[in-house]
Amino acid sequence: MFRFILRRTLQAIVTFVALTAILFGWLRSLPGGPLDALLGENASPQDRAKLVESLGLDAPLWTQYLRYLGRFWTGDLGVSTGVWRGAPVTEVILTRAPATIELALC
Repeated sequence: MFRFILRRTLQAIVTFVALTAILFGWLRSLPGGPLDALLGENASPQDRAKLVESLGLDAPLWTQYLRYLGRFWTGDLGVSTGVWRGAPVTEVILTRAPATIELALC
């Protein structure tokens, strides 16, 4: 029984790391990247440079990925750039979770 639980736990860890790495890489490969998503295409070079520095996008990719994992584990999923622009993503997810669960159960 212990071996089964240990094996499943290790599989979950490997799956988590693989999925987060794929998601991280996919988000970085989008046209324009996170800068266009946050600032738009018409932002000035000064605004872009300031945002790159504040988000740590000038660091190596492996450093950015480790920071991403660290923020994920503390519940900091960033800020929404979609419908609720500027709201914390965790708040958006928690607000919409009841309706999502209700629809899934139906």
